[in-house]
Amino acid sequence: MESVAFIQWCLDHLNYWTITLLMAIESSFIPFPSEVVVPPAAYKAAGGNSDLNVFLVVIFATIGANIGAIINYYIAYFVGRPLVYKFANKIKKNELFSI
Repeated sequence: MESVAFIQWCLDHLNYWTITLLMAIESSFIPFPSEVVVPPAAYKAAGGNSDLNVFLVVIFATIGANIGAIINYYIAYFVGRPLVYKFANKIKKNELFSI
């Protein structure tokens, strides 16, 4: 799919829920740039014949980013902390200070 066709498809299928979902993905551990979501949504909202509102695009993008950050935080808290403690117990204190 060409870049222009992909951008056109995104503009045709953007709504508040897809903006929120894609921004949640962007703010979680999956590398997905927000520049793919917000500028096309704002461009579509700026046009007069759209159901999107620029203010609501910003609000839903912010909500999606916060949802992704919260998901990432709890994954790191519940999975990352036990891993850190597991490997921290294996390292001797003398090895830590001799570095």
